[in-house]
Amino acid sequence: NKDILNLIVYVSIVFILIYFFWKKKFSKNIFIILISIAAVCDLWIQNREYFDESEFDYNIYEKPFTLTDDDIKIFEDKSDFRVFEPSLGLSNSRTAYFHNTVGGYHGAKPYRLQNIYDFYLKKQDSAVMDMLNIKYVIDNFSVPSLSIRKSILGSAWFVDELINTDNANEEILKLSKVALNKIALSSELENKLYEKNTNNKKQNTTKTKTNNNIMNVENELYKKNINNKIKLLEKRNNFLSYSVDVNTETFAVFSEIYYPYGWDVFIDGKKSKYHKVNYMLRGLEVDEGVKEITFKFNPKVVKNGTYLVGIGWILFFIFLIKEIKWSKN
Repeated sequence: NKDILNLIVYVSIVFILIYFFWKKKFSKNIFIILISIAAVCDLWIQNREYFDESEFDYNIYEKPFTLTDDDIKIFEDKSDFRVFEPSLGLSNSRTAYFHNTVGGYHGAKPYRLQNIYDFYLKKQDSAVMDMLNIKYVIDNFSVPSLSIRKSILGSAWFVDELINTDNANEEILKLSKVALNKIALSSELENKLYEKNTNNKKQNTTKTKTNNNIMNVENELYKKNINNKIKLLEKRNNFLSYSVDVNTETFAVFSEIYYPYGWDVFIDGKKSKYHKVNYMLRGLEVDEGVKEITFKFNPKVVKNGTYLVGIGWILFFIFLIKEIKWSKN
């Protein structure tokens, strides 16, 4: 009722000002001043409905959250990981203010991330938390409040096998039923064995005469495979860089959300293609050798928007120049 009354008063004032200006009771400049005062008064009244003087304090926003002992302990760890606070849910500002977290502070979330939270993170499923590289859990309702998870899979890891799923529903339901450190699920890619299958092929092509020779070949291949390495070199909001050293063709899973509308992957500077695996993560097939893998965020919509802005400014200046010339004439 109060808002309706304010609206009636404001519209009435504006109508009266327009009427008197139309009747030439005052000049254009006075009309502009009076309309501006009316607009500012309306905004002022509305703003004061939501904020009082005590809330216009810069110090409140300079340190919006209190640093805890748990936060200080986490700061000592310089590796790449994520922090999760179950009591605050998926969308919370506190965790995101201090740490690299899963959900961030914004209320809007990718629906796949929301589904993962609803299916697994709410009940703190260990396998999925490992996949999401959640190393620290802060829970003020338990003692101690900070727990360290040593089973995380890290920023990226290699798997031995790809398993095809019929659809995304099957993919998300199987996440807690397979060994995610060895298996990647995908509704896009076909079933494929990597290290184990590669071993069998190489073993069959090797001439062996005794069981000892066969055992030696298997041990040698296993030794080569466990030497496969992938390491995160640099991480920014729009750039990820990894160092890769593999002795066999294999498949890498990255603990980053799959988003093809802007994120591109490059292997040794050459653009490649990555895939959606484990319902929401990125997967990439890697050939044998030492390589550098980089992900760059460069969406087309930003490029197109930049071009449109540039064209808009050019047209504006052309119009402005013509208008100045016309005014002089």
